[in-house]
Amino acid sequence: IGMLVDLTKGVVAFNLNGSLQGACAIARGIPLWVLTHMDTSTDHVELRKLPVQDAPLDTQLAITGPLLDTRKGLLLNFWDFDDDEDNQSA
Repeated sequence: IGMLVDLTKGVVAFNLNGSLQGACAIARGIPLWVLTHMDTSTDHVELRKLPVQDAPLDTQLAITGPLLDTRKGLLLNFWDFDDDEDNQSA
């Protein structure tokens, strides 16, 4: 997963294996806290600060173009599953 952030413009773009996934606005003028979650005990994370020019070209262009309007997306909740046994009463 790649992430290109421009805190001055207030935009972040994500890519997966070098393929652009999307870009959206973020708050400007405040710290950005980056969090992730591991799925298995063999997963790992490596944070590296790379030069912007090392990002895929479409990711670089995404932070200067139209952004996703996250206000129009679906509100997802990880726990909203009908077949989740943990949420069913006995």
